[in-house]
Amino acid sequence: MSTIEFELILVHNAIHFPEDEPVGLLGFNEQNISNLVEENKHELVKEDNVEPNEDNNEEGNAEPIEENNEEDNADLVEEISEEDNAELVEETSEEDDDYKVDAESVVDSDPDGNEAAIVVSSDEETALTRVARYCQNHQWAPNPNGTISLENGQVIGNVKFTREVIKKYAIQERFTLKKIKNDRYRYTVTCKNDACDWRLHASCLTDKITFMIKSVRGSHSICPRVAENKEATSRAKRIVLETLKIHHVEAYAKLKKYDNAMRTMNQGTDVKLAMNPEVQSDNPTFMRFYLSFNACKSGFLNGYRPLIGVDGCHLSGQFGGVLLSATTLDGDNNIVPIAICICEFETSESWTWFLSELRDSLGWDNSRRICFISDRQKGCLQALKKEWPNAYSRYCFRHIVANFMATFKNHKINWKLWQLARVANRVGFNQALASIREESLQATNWLMSEPVEKWARHAFEPSIKADHISNNMSECF
Repeated sequence: MSTIEFELILVHNAIHFPEDEPVGLLGFNEQNISNLVEENKHELVKEDNVEPNEDNNEEGNAEPIEENNEEDNADLVEEISEEDNAELVEETSEEDDDYKVDAESVVDSDPDGNEAAIVVSSDEETALTRVARYCQNHQWAPNPNGTISLENGQVIGNVKFTREVIKKYAIQERFTLKKIKNDRYRYTVTCKNDACDWRLHASCLTDKITFMIKSVRGSHSICPRVAENKEATSRAKRIVLETLKIHHVEAYAKLKKYDNAMRTMNQGTDVKLAMNPEVQSDNPTFMRFYLSFNACKSGFLNGYRPLIGVDGCHLSGQFGGVLLSATTLDGDNNIVPIAICICEFETSESWTWFLSELRDSLGWDNSRRICFISDRQKGCLQALKKEWPNAYSRYCFRHIVANFMATFKNHKINWKLWQLARVANRVGFNQALASIREESLQATNWLMSEPVEKWARHAFEPSIKADHISNNMSECF
């Protein structure tokens, strides 16, 4: 086998780049490749007269190949260039200066002046050797003062690093990138300002890893610099989110210290931290946290109306969970949070634990009257019957209307429903109910299937001294 065929086999079979951390051709030099050639030379070099091989020759006759044959050299270049459309292709304009690959390689442009390819003039070098030498001599690096400059022919690295370098360049020059092509093999961007002619194109080399800048056209001389840069703000947002993520992890380890600090600095405040019982005591994990400030519960006990709104909402943070709350209104109708709880799920068990802690914090006597208003969550209703058996309960009428509209979808009755719930006496209630019955008997029967004392103002317990028919105080909190 000739020297040329030996070199071609080496390119495709002998060299393997690491898949976990691809570095491309920047990690290879001429000495590395020469060593590989010497190590495999005795296995690959054959006599000029090759034995017939059905795998390599359909007719079974392999003719001897002469060294430095012009047709073989052309086949070698064609093999290198046709491996991928983006291999060693440079998109340049007619104004771009040609650059040399090495002493024996030049860059030629096509008749349109849009692309340029590295044309090899030596028959003794392998394609990989030439590309590796070029990458070594044209590797991108930041300027000594830390700034970034981008030029034709610079070899940057893999696609991820290439995107990062160009992004930092956009931040440095204060303009926003507009991505035209963005995949594993090509990266083409322009300035988002339509009046600016700046454009950059980069694509991968033969190894399908290393990226080279094929063309940089235009400048930002007429492009106004932007004060808000999406590339910069996205990076800042990522840094903030990562910082918050670390803070969330560290915050759980500080809950015990927070517990002690609240008891010491804000006496009368109730704090309770519950750990997961399924985890060993030497390495506990968070389960629930209860907090009731002394000022809030004291105000409720010493003058607020005995009406408490309870509700739960899902937390959208890193670790999720549910926030349970018990809120009320002061004399000026301002929202006052009596207690809050962070737990794993909104279940009957978690509601029971929260309402039990609330009862202990308030020191409530069952002989006193109190009323809870909720959105009829099953776990919450079960816990109220268990922990507050003598308490009155109301249903948030806004949730009842939402369920009604989902069933009947009659918008003409919507305002009549609210009129029915707000009326303060039995006579007005019957008149409003008759008006709804004229519209739909089925809708009237559905509404009256709900206990009237749970949602109708005229039927509320008068000792509660509160006529709220919705749980907006909890929803707003």
